[in-house]
Amino acid sequence: MTPDEARLLRIAATVRDKRLQDLAAATAACEATRAGLAALGAHGKESGLSPWEAAFAIERHDLWLMQRRAALNLQLARQMAEWESLHAEARLAFGRAQALEGVLSRR
Repeated sequence: MTPDEARLLRIAATVRDKRLQDLAAATAACEATRAGLAALGAHGKESGLSPWEAAFAIERHDLWLMQRRAALNLQLARQMAEWESLHAEARLAFGRAQALEGVLSRR
């Protein structure tokens, strides 16, 4: 294998590794958002509040939960779209690196 071919293999491997690293970061971001969605629970028991105050607190909390869930779902949708793009790039870089290694190893 010539020095140029070895250099080309190193470049292809570097691109592949970078794409896989980007994909891992995107996966972690999606998982963090999913964890945030899962952490949104129902409201707890209100102690020491009058029935009217408790109803008002529950209503406000439910509104906040709905808005927070919507924001996290939108964020997750964006992250999933980015993940799909990064996945395609990583798959392509991986295939290119393997194909190049195969071609150069047969020489």
